[in-house]
Amino acid sequence: MKYIFSRLHEIEGVIKNYKNIALLLDFDGTISPIVKKPENAYITKETRSILKKINKVFPVVIITGRSFNVIIKKVGVNNFIYGASHGLEWNFDGKLKNKILPKLITDQLEQFHETLKKIKDTYPSLIIEEKKYSVTFHYHLMPVKDKKFFKKWLKKFLKNVRKRPVIKIFHDKETIDIVPSLNWTKGDIARLALKYLNKKNKIKFKPIYIGDSKTDEDAFYALSKGITIRVGKSNTSTAKWYMKNQNEVKLFLKWLLDLKL
Repeated sequence: MKYIFSRLHEIEGVIKNYKNIALLLDFDGTISPIVKKPENAYITKETRSILKKINKVFPVVIITGRSFNVIIKKVGVNNFIYGASHGLEWNFDGKLKNKILPKLITDQLEQFHETLKKIKDTYPSLIIEEKKYSVTFHYHLMPVKDKKFFKKWLKKFLKNVRKRPVIKIFHDKETIDIVPSLNWTKGDIARLALKYLNKKNKIKFKPIYIGDSKTDEDAFYALSKGITIRVGKSNTSTAKWYMKNQNEVKLFLKWLLDLKL
């Protein structure tokens, strides 16, 4: 991986040569800082303003694990393109569409939710996000004395989850995402968004994708011919570039806006 701010001239060359750019962004840890409780995630007024200005020059696409109803409130901009719930929901033209999950998957996700609710009685600091298309929980706020025993329980729990062929697990930063395994990922929704933009505008867009977690790896891979940037360096990531931290995302967005103006 190459550090983005040491090679901006290379990115500038690609952008100027290609001209038509689409900016695809993850939410948590990318345009929103990591917070202790997921419900408190936010973007600053300045970041929102920058993104709205960028969107006037080239399209902005938000791709996230959060549900559409949540992300639209968090971002607060209706005319962006959204791929939500790890791509299982999308809103490209003002109409919300979604993948239909097989009953087998919805039943299993509900079982996992019920199991987590029961274990939360033992570990009150466990954070469970209510989501329609996935199960997400966080244990970073758990006291050290509890975390040791919780991890033993978690190992057994995830072993059972992995036995289900229709389920996929992302374990990153003391956060667990349990999502349907439908051969449909953030990479697929990113490609679908680009296809929509290309057709609508009758031009071909070069993607810039920025994300910070394992759930973004599918998008990095799918958009490997574009500009892929990871927030935080990783030796195992397929992203070509990296930023040191979330604070640098805003710096890059400002640079990008100045470049296009």
